[in-house]
Amino acid sequence: MTSDARAEELRRCNKEISALGTMRESSFNSFLGDSSGISFAKLVFTATNFRQDSGDDVLDEDIKQREQKYNGYAEAENNPHFDPLELPPRHAAEVMISRFFVDTNSQLPLLHRELFLKKYFEPIYGPWNPNIALASDQTGINSAFEIPITSAFSAHTEPKRENVTEKIDVCSSEDVPWYDTWETSQKVNMRPIVELPTKFHIPYFFLNIIFAIGHATQVLKSDITTVATYKRRATKYIASLFSSSDRLEALAGTLLMVIYSIMRPNVPGVWYTMGSVLRLTVDLGLHSEKINKNYDAFTREIRRRLFWCVYSLDRQICSYFGRPFGIPEESITTRYPSLLDDSFITLTNREIDDYSDLPSPNPSSKVIALAMYKIRRIQASIVRILYAPGAELPRRFMDLESWRIETYNELERWFQVDVPKNFEMMNCKFNSIWFDLNYHYSKSILYGLSPKFPTLNDTAFKIVLDSTKGTIDVFYNLCVNKKIGYTWVAVHNMFMTGMTYLYVNFYSKNNINDCQEKVSEYTEKVLIVLKNLIGFCESAKTCYTSYKILSSVVIKLKFMQINDAKGIFSDSNPLTSQANRMSSYDKKTNVLGFDDGTFDNKVFNRTNFEEKAPFDIPLDEFFTELEKHSNVSQFNTLDVSEGNQVINESASTNTSSALNCQSYTNNQDIMDILFQVTSGSVWDEFFVRSGNGNEGESSYDISKGKNSESGGIF
Repeated sequence: MTSDARAEELRRCNKEISALGTMRESSFNSFLGDSSGISFAKLVFTATNFRQDSGDDVLDEDIKQREQKYNGYAEAENNPHFDPLELPPRHAAEVMISRFFVDTNSQLPLLHRELFLKKYFEPIYGPWNPNIALASDQTGINSAFEIPITSAFSAHTEPKRENVTEKIDVCSSEDVPWYDTWETSQKVNMRPIVELPTKFHIPYFFLNIIFAIGHATQVLKSDITTVATYKRRATKYIASLFSSSDRLEALAGTLLMVIYSIMRPNVPGVWYTMGSVLRLTVDLGLHSEKINKNYDAFTREIRRRLFWCVYSLDRQICSYFGRPFGIPEESITTRYPSLLDDSFITLTNREIDDYSDLPSPNPSSKVIALAMYKIRRIQASIVRILYAPGAELPRRFMDLESWRIETYNELERWFQVDVPKNFEMMNCKFNSIWFDLNYHYSKSILYGLSPKFPTLNDTAFKIVLDSTKGTIDVFYNLCVNKKIGYTWVAVHNMFMTGMTYLYVNFYSKNNINDCQEKVSEYTEKVLIVLKNLIGFCESAKTCYTSYKILSSVVIKLKFMQINDAKGIFSDSNPLTSQANRMSSYDKKTNVLGFDDGTFDNKVFNRTNFEEKAPFDIPLDEFFTELEKHSNVSQFNTLDVSEGNQVINESASTNTSSALNCQSYTNNQDIMDILFQVTSGSVWDEFFVRSGNGNEGESSYDISKGKNSESGGIF
């Protein structure tokens, strides 16, 4: 098949996928698997459906102001005065590119640093400033890097367009960067007659999508309009990317769109964009080391890097939402890419057969990526064994518990050995708190509720309690320092982690839970993070409100003073009678009375909390609503922590069949209840909608290279 035919096939495939990605369909028709989260009891169902006619949220001016950001995003997406040629000043471009290489490309090294500079940056802005590091603090940048004209990675220039004026032709000569041409046109008011040469279309795409990602890596500081504008400029030229004969380049560009879609809701959603990535990855044979041997050392290195970036994103997205992985583990033979810094990986060194065989004597940001690849493999194993219905236990393990212990030890080895410990080792100032986040998240899904472990023992309760608190601390730290890099991913993880934390404290016994003051503290942290993401992610308000209600109820039920001391659900009277006895509740906890001053770079302190009644939720109304959805006897007959044995292949026969059946059914049913929060508001936003509150107003048609109401890219 010729290169033109392949490009046409790719465009046609992406056009067809765009129709699927923008269909107006109920979110409940989208599949959510078990690994996407856990919940407990009908409290969750009631909290997610409980709505007050009045309350703090209705009158909260801070929330109203945050929600106005949606309008700004929509306006940026549909502004008729949009200028696709506009470029940020060079110094601003350098800042955003540097941030991208440190925060994003270090984890997912899909772009070779020197190749990016030579092929995309220099034609637009000229040579890179050698005093500015790009994940190269200890090694520097190879300014002598060259792209041979015969290389598949060389830029394919197009003849100059005849309708461009003579003055612009002179300014856009090979010796003058395009930025100078554009800047000159602004000064002499020649913008109406300036047209971007075709050879700059792909550099414009890569630069603008990197500007969007680099600017958005700190969500709470970024300007949502600016981010949307950069992304819009990138999609303006994306058709040229898919017309390229270099399919590795097309894959890298699509991966950048996936990364952007993870950071911010986008059209088409991340699921459909990732589908295009996976199909192209398999078509190129990137998963097969046997095929890689047919290429030169540099191309082989790029192929490996792109594959493991695809792998990491696929495992991350599928683990969050419980969907099957795109490429099965047994089909993967591709080696890890080289640990060498990019300055040592060149197109002109023909003496090197394989860069992955060479040791790395110098610091390199690749150690960050390698650590991320390894944790994604651990997470993939956890999800496959515990959540896939037909998964088989590896033969070397006698039962699930022995496998879980080995996986836990593997996770500890990863955190202690594989994770780089300082900036010098990483060759950049990468925020190592992301390693902490993945460590805690992995422990939560390993020991949390799952189809294979429908109940928790004391060990599991203890591990999940610690890991959920660790996750909450990480997100809170990122929030107060305004370094959250994602929107819907942060909302999803924070909400699910907060729910799991409440679950553990609600059900665990034997002193494996936190005191009321500590629960209130961590609940407040969750709510602070969720509230700060309102305006960046439409689901944030829904999750914020639901969690605020449920946490208030759980705190009151767990820590209320009851005279008969028979247990939380032991009273034979209706649940509303319990609410009437709440007047003896003497403890105080904080309502969300914080202001913008809370979000400076100060360490979290309990003294920042105000002494107010717990969240001001009308429990009599709540329990009245709860009675509509739940039979009280269900709560009286089941305590999932009472004598609960870990369910595995060897111990299942020793566990009460009635308890197993009832607890499994209860937990499985309420998993689905919790999904309503994310599927109702998050699912449409992340996988179908634009996330700007104006569904269907505009989407990108790759085949036309313009905005179109009929579909989107990929």
